[in-house]
This record gives sequence, structure tokens and C-alpha cells, in this order.
Amino acid sequence: MVERNFAPSLWDRLMATTNSARTDGRISLDTYKAAITRDLEDLLNTRTALPDEYFAEFPASRRSIINYGLADFAALCLTSDVDQKVICNNLKEAIKRFEPRLSNVKTALRVERGTTNLLDFVIAGTLKAYGNDPLELNAVFQPSTLRYFITPKSGSLKGQPNW
Repeated sequence: MVERNFAPSLWDRLMATTNSARTDGRISLDTYKAAITRDLEDLLNTRTALPDEYFAEFPASRRSIINYGLADFAALCLTSDVDQKVICNNLKEAIKRFEPRLSNVKTALRVERGTTNLLDFVIAGTLKAYGNDPLELNAVFQPSTLRYFITPKSGSLKGQPNW
């Protein structure tokens, strides 16, 4: 089997130490996926200060760094089906806007009995890289800390509502 290697992101190249970077500047598929996971966690844990309506006259600015992150949803009810759909859509749109290494992004809320004080999402997409490998991740939002924690998939989008 041919080993596939990928170019690290600009951030990873800037922050690389001599021990962490290969001499040819390439990284493995697992390292590439781990970098995407890390960057998605940073994205989802950043709140944009401006409401989406602010960008109505300047649609191209929606993709600018000034709009990086998720809209604050502190006023939403985490147990409301409607508000959960809004949060799920916001996740998907933020990822589509600011994670250029993924395409065909889908998000779904994973509902499991017995889970309280957290929302569990599945994020799925296709890597925009050689092979177009799928990537599925779990994103758990903990309201007590207002943080998302992202880990490799332990569930699937199958059978879940897709927003």
C-alpha cells in the first residue's frame, strides 16, 4: 500500500519544531486528521461578536476573519428541538465557512438516553485531499463550561436527523 502524506497547514508549519516536522514537510493522514480535529475544536470554541444580519450588505465579509467562530447561543434553550436545529445549522455553516480542508459537511445531534448537561453532535465531511477520505467526529458541548470537545467518531450519522 502506498503511504499517503499531506502538507501541514500554514499554522502547523509556522509552529513546527525540528522534532515535530518531517524533513520533507509532509504529514501522515492520521496527523492531518488530528490537525483538522484540533482546528475544528478551536473554531467551535470561538464566538463571533457580530450577528449574521450585520453582514447583509457585505456578504463576502461573512467568510472573513472578523466573523470567525460560532454565534453565541446562550439565549437558546438546549432542550428545544427548534433551538437544537439552529445550533446544528450554525455548526455546519461555521465549518463550511472556515474549514477549507472539508467538503460535504453534515452535522447531526446525537440523542442518547441518560445524557444530561451536554449536547452530542456528529460532524461528518469529506477530506479535500488525495483520496477524498471521509472524516467523522463527535463534538460534545458542555453547557457548564460553554466548551466543545471533539474526538474521533464513536457514532454515526445514520438514523440521525441531518440539518
